Amino acid sequence: MGRKKKLLILQTKVIKIMDIISLMLDCHPVGYLVLCGREEWPSDEDIAEMLRLRNGSSEPVHVQGGPEIPEAQRRVEAIEGARRYMSALDRYGGTHALISAVNDYRRHDPQRCELLKRIGMAGMPGAKSLEALAGEYCMDMKTLYANRREAVKDIAMMVVYGGEDFELAG
Repeated sequence: MGRKKKLLILQTKVIKIMDIISLMLDCHPVGYLVLCGREEWPSDEDIAEMLRLRNGSSEPVHVQGGPEIPEAQRRVEAIEGARRYMSALDRYGGTHALISAVNDYRRHDPQRCELLKRIGMAGMPGAKSLEALAGEYCMDMKTLYANRREAVKDIAMMVVYGGEDFELAG
């Protein structure tokens, strides 16, 4: 018999912050360092490009007025979309709150944070593949992703519910 899984329903606000963290880890070349505050936070245009790459490129909207307008309009709309996307984080203190939560989490659970960092660097030149990383930690890919998801969820909850009364169990 397998273990019975507990179903945890996360609030939309936590899921939005989790998505922002995952975007940085998955799409930014040094996403973990950005989340730790060691690298500069990407601009709205960079975030728009990361969203485009993650979601697949979309066709530009055709507007009357010549070939330059659709590209310009597409870029403006993409940047506005990135600002709306990041507004979820602004409600909880912005990038400073996220960076603070990541650093607090790193002090609370350094092993899982190191794993999160190494997962985020997989695919970079000189970094191990995810399969090799899973083997090094003696876990399968499913467990590796579960650990990543738990770390991202914990950090997002620290951002959303952070304050004097919030403490990670453990």
